[in-house]
Amino acid sequence: MNCLIRRNARRGSVNSDFIMQTQCVALRLVSLKKEALYRKDCKYKTELLSTVKEYVRFYNNERPHTALGYKTPVQFEDQYFQGLSGEKLNKGSSKVAL
Repeated sequence: MNCLIRRNARRGSVNSDFIMQTQCVALRLVSLKKEALYRKDCKYKTELLSTVKEYVRFYNNERPHTALGYKTPVQFEDQYFQGLSGEKLNKGSSKVAL
């Protein structure tokens, strides 16, 4: 993904951030469509919303991601914040900013 950003915009610019965010959203939409929406025939808006909500819950809580070391986003985030808490406490700070 970084190679696309370098070709299209200067790294760190507002434009490159927008491109990266757009590509990430597009990849998530492809996963949503392939893994959930194309497999289910939603006839009503409530069914569609329910399917999307369930997929988002699954994607964040149960589906491991190779880019995150085969952890779910929730596991990865928990590990990240535990690491921050440990760093702050190890440096002698009595307060942990979350």
